[in-house]
Amino acid sequence: MGNGKWVIVGIVGLAIVAAVFSWSYRRRAMRRSMAFWGTEAASLIAHGPRVEAVRLNQSDATVTSDASDRISFDGKLFAVIQRHDMSHARGLTHLRQSLLEDASFDFRSGKRAVQPKWEYAIRFGRGSRTATVLVSLADEQLALVGHARTLSMAPIAAGVAIVLTEQLGSRTVNGQR
Repeated sequence: MGNGKWVIVGIVGLAIVAAVFSWSYRRRAMRRSMAFWGTEAASLIAHGPRVEAVRLNQSDATVTSDASDRISFDGKLFAVIQRHDMSHARGLTHLRQSLLEDASFDFRSGKRAVQPKWEYAIRFGRGSRTATVLVSLADEQLALVGHARTLSMAPIAAGVAIVLTEQLGSRTVNGQR
């Protein structure tokens, strides 16, 4: 084998080692957040072509009432009072990435004693499948609809607030902040 062929084999070998290292590093950097979201929700967060920002207001209705424009979580209903398609929004790629990386969350904080005030949701969808992420900016918490756990998003709360404010306008609802 000539010297040129060994160079090519060496480059290909180095590329394979670099790819394995990169894959391993990304897998470790997303291990806990992937466990929180689950495979299907994480896939929709990463690649779902439909993304919608939603402003919520806790409803006085019960979970058994008509929930066509409501989100149910932890036995409570939240009315959708504003929605905006953000499928092509500036910063969406960064939001998706930050929602999937462990560094974006404070896993040590545990569940808060006070129930977060869910003000917003971000819906990621593909076809009939959706993953709805509830957001409490005031409490810096996230939750996935369908799961009872919450997660502190303190490291990325300011960025999430900017994205939601750009999509839905000010945080004022009925004259209240």
